[in-house]
Amino acid sequence: MNAILLLSAGVGKRFGASLPKQYHLLYGKPVVQYALEAALTACGVDAVVIAMDPAYLDYLGDISDPRLHFVRGGKERPDSVRNGLDCIRSLSGGSCDKLMILQAVNPFVSAETVEKYFALLDDYDAVTTAEKCPGELFNKDKFERLDRNAFYFCQSPEAFHFRDLDQYLDVNSPYSELIYHYPGTPRVAFFTEFHHNVKLTYISDLQFAEYLMQRAQES
Repeated sequence: MNAILLLSAGVGKRFGASLPKQYHLLYGKPVVQYALEAALTACGVDAVVIAMDPAYLDYLGDISDPRLHFVRGGKERPDSVRNGLDCIRSLSGGSCDKLMILQAVNPFVSAETVEKYFALLDDYDAVTTAEKCPGELFNKDKFERLDRNAFYFCQSPEAFHFRDLDQYLDVNSPYSELIYHYPGTPRVAFFTEFHHNVKLTYISDLQFAEYLMQRAQES
């Protein structure tokens, strides 16, 4: 069994609106629907679990799919992940193999991206979305230049072997990116081909995403 956990429990304090950012309209539909549609249309997905506040279920649209399940979101991101893992373990009877973590605030994820991440897990312990550093890196405390080729910006989505993340997840960890919960040096695939992986944090991000959506429709 392969599963997707879609995190949609954030309240978006930095977004500055009473409605959580993942439920605002983006090019005519709530932001969360983009990641959900990618999850449900990707090949090889047996279950999709959404961690969210049930008060916002109507924002998911008229979706009826037997693979879709819900859990309450936790106080913090790792708590929501733990709730989702517990649900998936119950659904699969402990036999879940591959797991991908999506965020409702990343609307440009596609079914093809999901399929690529699952395929990479055949050769790696985990997959994370990565971006090369475009400019120079400088350590202001030691006044020295760093080799930017040795660094990545890491972000969601991420993918894992379920049994490993279920074992290593630490809800008290200060790190939101889940690969940093792993001990030692796991074999991580740093996927750098996910361009325009916009994460909605501020109102301006929503405006930028709207612009990219419009450009994609016109091209």
